[in-house]
Amino acid sequence: MCSNRLREEIKANFAGQVLFDEPLSRHTSWKVGGPAEILVTPVSIDDLRTAVLIAWKNNVPVTILGNGTNVLVADRGVEGLTIKMRGLRNWDVSGERITAEAGVNLPELSRIAQGHNLSGLEFAAGIPASVGGAVVSNAGAHGSSMQDIVRSVLVMDYQGVLHTFAGSELGFGYRSSMFRDGRFIVLQSVMDLEPMPGEQVKEKMQHYLGVRSRTQPVESATAGSVFVNPASVPAGLLIEKAGLKGAREGGAQVSHKHANFIVNADNATASDIVRLIRRIQEQVYSMFGIKLETEIRFLGGEVP
Repeated sequence: MCSNRLREEIKANFAGQVLFDEPLSRHTSWKVGGPAEILVTPVSIDDLRTAVLIAWKNNVPVTILGNGTNVLVADRGVEGLTIKMRGLRNWDVSGERITAEAGVNLPELSRIAQGHNLSGLEFAAGIPASVGGAVVSNAGAHGSSMQDIVRSVLVMDYQGVLHTFAGSELGFGYRSSMFRDGRFIVLQSVMDLEPMPGEQVKEKMQHYLGVRSRTQPVESATAGSVFVNPASVPAGLLIEKAGLKGAREGGAQVSHKHANFIVNADNATASDIVRLIRRIQEQVYSMFGIKLETEIRFLGGEVP
């Protein structure tokens, strides 16, 4: 889909890193996925606009990649232009407010808040996401989520135009927001926190990190929670009751530590993971009449 002329145009006009036919298994936490035709990492908002406008002019599809967690890339890869947001890493603290670009790592931002005696991001200390991805999916843990702290968000549309939305306009729900439909690219988030002595913030962070280490397979290659928790019962408990802890399809395996995690146990492919997801959905539905919905995003391939 991407002609040599297009590749040369991006290479000549883009300031950040440009990679051609780059395996996305190198850029995702599941360590699976085929190549991106063109993978770019912008170093500024202007750089991002350059890439978006080139793609728009050439009618090339654009895929946004955050920290590479919470996504499954198809074995065949992703056509068109893939934009990795990790290059947008500027942040600023002003009083009780933190402004952070989309590529800032969420655990890093929680430590920045702690260092400035600010509370509200402790829940994020163990969430391996970028700020942009966390806003899109309303990431959360321990009873808190991004909707509790986001005041406003700066985004770009696919014609390169900037827009600002207030937190109240973002349609936050359980692991969702208005950005899940992909109409906008999240560039920056403004978050309001509360003052608290740094040592107290650190204690809360360490407690949450300890809980995560005890209950989740943090030592394995995963994408985080695979399924959204139904209102009635946690997805992991349903999967466990269905007898699927340790179940395998190829190199993909349901974690023995937490059944809502699928680990890359032995050179898994995306197809292995998709087969396991479908098997879980079918067995849980057969036994309990509950259809588990996936929390992860699927890039370049069939959705279970």
